[in-house]
Amino acid sequence: LQQLGNAANRVPPAATAFANRDARWDGLLLTSWEDAAQDATQIEWTRGAWRSLRPFSTGGVDVNGVADGDAEEISGAFGSHYVRLAELKAKYDPTNLFRVNANITPKPTGSLV
Repeated sequence: LQQLGNAANRVPPAATAFANRDARWDGLLLTSWEDAAQDATQIEWTRGAWRSLRPFSTGGVDVNGVADGDAEEISGAFGSHYVRLAELKAKYDPTNLFRVNANITPKPTGSLV
C-alpha cells in the first residue's frame, strides 16, 4: 500500500489528466515466480486476488500500475478525463506515434469511447 492524497487532493479534478484524486491509498499486487511453465497459473492467481480486493477500492487505477494493453485499466486510470484525452490525442498524435505507454487510442472529437 502506498499513501496518496494530500497535495493531489487539493488540485481541482479537471485541472490535469490525473484522475482518482479522491483515493487515499494505492494498492499494488506484485508477484513473481521462477518457472515460466507457471506463467498462466501465476498470472491468473494474481488477477484473481485483485478481483477479490477490487470491491473494496474506489474502482480507479493508478496509471503507473496499468497492465500492458489492458483497455479497461487504462480507461480507469484516466477516469472521466479519458474522452478528453482521446480527443487531444487525435488532434496532436493522430497516428498514435506515442503508444508505448498506458496508451490512449486517438478518437475523433465527439466520439464515445
